[in-house]
Amino acid sequence: MQRKRGLEIGRPLGSRLLVHGSWFPAGALLVAHLTISAYGGHDLFGSVLLSIATTLVFFVCVAFKEVAQALVARLVRAPFSDVTLYVFGGIARSSREATRPIQDLVVAAAGPAASGVLGFIALTTSHGLRGIPGDVMWTIGVANIALAATNLLPGSPLDGGRAVAAILTGRTRNRPAAEITAARAGQLLGALAVIAGAVVIALTHSSTTGVAIGIWLVVGGIIVAVCASRERRAAVALKRIGGATAGEWAKPFAGRVTLDGALPSSGTFAVADSGRLAGVASGRSGESVRAAMVPWTSDIAVRSTEPVTRALGRLARGSVVVVLDENGTVRGVLDPSMVEERL
Repeated sequence: MQRKRGLEIGRPLGSRLLVHGSWFPAGALLVAHLTISAYGGHDLFGSVLLSIATTLVFFVCVAFKEVAQALVARLVRAPFSDVTLYVFGGIARSSREATRPIQDLVVAAAGPAASGVLGFIALTTSHGLRGIPGDVMWTIGVANIALAATNLLPGSPLDGGRAVAAILTGRTRNRPAAEITAARAGQLLGALAVIAGAVVIALTHSSTTGVAIGIWLVVGGIIVAVCASRERRAAVALKRIGGATAGEWAKPFAGRVTLDGALPSSGTFAVADSGRLAGVASGRSGESVRAAMVPWTSDIAVRSTEPVTRALGRLARGSVVVVLDENGTVRGVLDPSMVEERL
């Protein structure tokens, strides 16, 4: 079955919204940071509560940023399958490539714009409030401005990196090469953030706030560098694929099984029910066919002449893709293990 990329929290505008596991330790770090910095003047219990509340509101702001991008993507008819939330924002995944680079550029710009607007509103509102409400609104405003500024940096997976990739694609018409360049820039930014964080910690080791800022730079840099490395590997793989078709990548089923049986071995099997294809089962030996089966629908099928990139887009949304010839006859199947073997 498909490997989980995060905890699903909803489907705004039809796109899955996932929370990456790194959010939980990052959220705990943010709570600790706010407790000793923004709310350090309050008693410990009160500062912890305020920090937790602020972190939750900031999470909502990050989610709002990504929903705004999903809305803009829908308005400009850009492909948008789902998005995984990280502490710096989100990484969107598409079921197909955008037909025009301007679509990617507009969607990328929408993210920092949404965070900037939220930050401006929060900061403006904080001037009219006193005490704890004013402190919370000011902190939320600063956090959103910082989020917008961070995402303007020109390296993937940040929105600035997406914009760079879109601009380079428009100039060179070579999307994989553009995405590799943006990902390399993201790796460099991540490494520089880690180095800067280490320097800040070394120079301000006697200051709790300084050490907290340094830790943030190190953690954020690591997350960005790791995500950029993954995006670079994906872009390199896409470049190597070239003009391959789904039919060239498809492999025969490991065999045929009945609906009420068990998988005889590990692999991907055609599930027969009364002489027709009822679905596809992929799993371990001895696993129930019904539990492992993906029901047959046109959503899991592609034509053998279609680009393999389109088949991989379908595969990103499920666990298998069935490849059909021009007559509608099953020619083979693609699953994650087959793709890994090919790559």
